[in-house]
Amino acid sequence: VGYRMIEPMQTTTYLLTASNATVTKTATVTVIVENESNASQDNEEIIIFSFEVTPSVIDQGESANLSWVVIGATSVHINNGIGEVLLSGKQLVTPSETTTYTLNASNSSMSKQINVTLYVQPEQQPPYIICASDADTNRIIVTYTDADVTWSDIAITTNVICDWEIYYNGGTTGAGIQVTPMEEISIGDYIEISGTEGVVILKFRYIPTETEIGVWTVLV
Repeated sequence: VGYRMIEPMQTTTYLLTASNATVTKTATVTVIVENESNASQDNEEIIIFSFEVTPSVIDQGESANLSWVVIGATSVHINNGIGEVLLSGKQLVTPSETTTYTLNASNSSMSKQINVTLYVQPEQQPPYIICASDADTNRIIVTYTDADVTWSDIAITTNVICDWEIYYNGGTTGAGIQVTPMEEISIGDYIEISGTEGVVILKFRYIPTETEIGVWTVLV
């Protein structure tokens, strides 16, 4: 934190650069010096110091802060339903899709505009998985699965206390060990139930979206 007295002879823009080992940021400020030649122009120059959105990438349903600083304008307008605003301010925005905001600043002699885009990532959809029950082998067998889904993405719960193990791509979790491997789910993978008798219900929950994606029953 510090300050320095300055006496510029003409309108001057100052650039501040701050950095550390991993990031560098800059900011500008302009000092307008009036003289006989520009005082009569009633500060016609419009300067848009900043117009930004933070963060610049959000998930659907999340919000971001739109902020701006303008001088020399008599009217500032932002599109997409925001409307007329003060020369500086902030606005919380929650668009449902990627949106470009345009700031228009104007006075009696000129106008300027600037754009900023807020990127909205679509809501993550749960995967589609189909399984079949085999009562002869006490197994729930994967018959279809979306690509790039790993067993670690799936939380498995049962209606009774029992042991189950996952067989995947030639590997296994180990008898009675209820863990979910990092391997991708593939057709032919299966879950084998042991340690109980009767009807066993397995529920698959997709962890990233907390969505139930399947319920399968096997008679052990």
